[in-house]
Amino acid sequence: MLTLNKNPVFKVRKKMTQDELQQGWKEFHSLAKDFHATNKNTHGFKRALAGEFDARGELYALIDPNDFKKYQDVTLHFLGSKLEEVAQCKIQGKTKHLVHSMGYWNCIGS
Repeated sequence: MLTLNKNPVFKVRKKMTQDELQQGWKEFHSLAKDFHATNKNTHGFKRALAGEFDARGELYALIDPNDFKKYQDVTLHFLGSKLEEVAQCKIQGKTKHLVHSMGYWNCIGS
């Protein structure tokens, strides 16, 4: 049964400082660059990762699920695009999320 919760109270998200955003971008950029370098010739990613790495293009990265909101804020701030979870996987016993960002160029329509 579905119940309607009138006037729900949402937890206020902490706004990241400029330094936190920049540090988060460096981390996400590094994760995306590593993913591109290791998977650009993998069958499922040949088309998506074709060509040179472009930080403003479509980005894929393997991230810790606990960092999703942080990287979501970072990609919204720097690229204007949200993160989408593509898949979950276990690597050396740790759960990771494969995420995708449409990138700056797709957000501005070029």
